[in-house]
Amino acid sequence: MRRLSTGSSQGFTLVELTLVTLVIGLLALILAPLISRAREKAAVSATKVDLRNAMWAVETYVNTNTSWPTTVDALEDVGYTPSSDVTYCQFQYLAGSGPSDSYVQMQAWRAGSKTAVSTRYPLDGGAMTEADVGKTSCAASGKGGKGGKGGKGGKGKGKKS
Repeated sequence: MRRLSTGSSQGFTLVELTLVTLVIGLLALILAPLISRAREKAAVSATKVDLRNAMWAVETYVNTNTSWPTTVDALEDVGYTPSSDVTYCQFQYLAGSGPSDSYVQMQAWRAGSKTAVSTRYPLDGGAMTEADVGKTSCAASGKGGKGGKGGKGGKGKGKKS
């Protein structure tokens, strides 16, 4: 009959612990960029959803007020509230020679994202473009601050022709 030794303890060797730590570190190194890319894609998608909601609000605003909104704040009149972590770097009404030439230029980014999303509504028909925040008007806005506000103002002054 064999007796258990009370003087030595069973456990992992230093080499085994080092190997396990190394494997976990390598897995983290491989997964970190994948997680970062997925987070960026999610932020861009969420910004696009917010811009799409703003486009619907612009449409509603124009139909209700027979004028174009000049600020994001003006869209609150038709029930649009931007997400708290979205910053509108640009929200500008540009009058054309006729109703088919007039549009609102919108550009926004989500806090923590490296990508800004922009559209010209209704000119682009809902199409959106993505660009590095540093290469857009969002870089000039300081890439931060309170989300959602594109400036102070009330009702739009541009008349729908």
